[in-house]
Amino acid sequence: MADESKKPSEDEIIAAYNSGELAGKIFSYDYSYSDSAVEVCVKLHNEGKLNLLSLIGGSTFGEIDAHRFFAGQHFFCEAIPSLASSTEEMMVRVRELVRKGGQDGAATFPYHAFQKWCEKDLERSKHIVMAINLGDELAREFATCALVAGKLIDDAKMHHIVRANLVCSLSGICCVR
Repeated sequence: MADESKKPSEDEIIAAYNSGELAGKIFSYDYSYSDSAVEVCVKLHNEGKLNLLSLIGGSTFGEIDAHRFFAGQHFFCEAIPSLASSTEEMMVRVRELVRKGGQDGAATFPYHAFQKWCEKDLERSKHIVMAINLGDELAREFATCALVAGKLIDDAKMHHIVRANLVCSLSGICCVR
């Protein structure tokens, strides 16, 4: 467990980010269960001083072992709902987190964080639904999150955006509701 008595400073986090060490701190127990580290990292990300989402993906990310991965996944699940990001970048990074989790029961936790992220700005859900209508495969992966977060399930049925390829997503919605 992280020591909550010592809140990491902005300078410490920026230095770790610039030196390439921030991912190591997140994907370990240094910052993963630290609410204060999440808070400072989100603030710095949203101010444009670092890009937390850039730590997800790539070869270094692929080399993280399962034990360390789930510590970092927890950090990101706490951070994602409050991060400023384009919808596309957020979907790509959440997909990477889920894929890295493999078959573990906790692998899909980032979808819940993504749904919370969509709930904070309903335009995000609408953007995903519009992208689905245009045939965007990435957006289709996030249909359930977007429809539930945006309370768009009835709209989706009424406007026929729910096609055969979303039937599985809709069956997931029934479980969520």
